Amino acid sequence: MDPTEETAALAAFAERRPGGEIERRAALHLAGRLGALGRAAEVEPFRFNHRWALAQAAAAGLAVSAASSR
Repeated sequence: MDPTEETAALAAFAERRPGGEIERRAALHLAGRLGALGRAAEVEPFRFNHRWALAQAAAAGLAVSAASSR
């Protein structure tokens, strides 16, 4: 397994988002490559809240608002 080739292959899965379909395909690609080398690999399902950044931003905004009102 050539690291440069594998890096290029993963880069071809453009716009991978955490928990997204393209990320799943990249994981399946890696599992397949490892399987071809005789290594056991499993892709496990992962639930991801895509809106976590919005919740974090809201919490940060509330914290700043509370701090500035003192």
